[in-house]
Amino acid sequence: MKTIERLPKPVFKTPNGREEYYKAYERTLSIWPIQFKESDISTSFGVTHVIACGPANEIPIVLLHGAQASSTMWYANIKELAKNNRVYAIDFILETGKSILQKEISSRQDLVSWFLQIFDILHIKQANLVGLSRGAWNAVALSICHPERVNK
Repeated sequence: MKTIERLPKPVFKTPNGREEYYKAYERTLSIWPIQFKESDISTSFGVTHVIACGPANEIPIVLLHGAQASSTMWYANIKELAKNNRVYAIDFILETGKSILQKEISSRQDLVSWFLQIFDILHIKQANLVGLSRGAWNAVALSICHPERVNK
């Protein structure tokens, strides 16, 4: 029997919907109270959008946003979080945001593999995780599977 690879379901239903969402994303970033850098990281599951800020040589904090949100949700907390830490806010690849899923994530192992690829590319050996809602579940999944990569 031939295996058929399932393509991931697109997050946005129309190109216009995607563009409107990106405009709202940018408006939210315009009120981000500190300097930041956006980057797109290629992983085996697609392109992951990351917002980084805070002192580069400090302990990394990885922010994992809630369901149906994006990294922009952290704008009210980011100034305090980044005061003494390098902060990486990751747009979850299965939710709205600027990350683009290109290969289906169908298991916890896939999810953890995606996170480990991001950590490796960003040279994060160990991080403090902050997750809200679904982001907290993602933090637990990573903590259970690879506790050596999680400080707290």
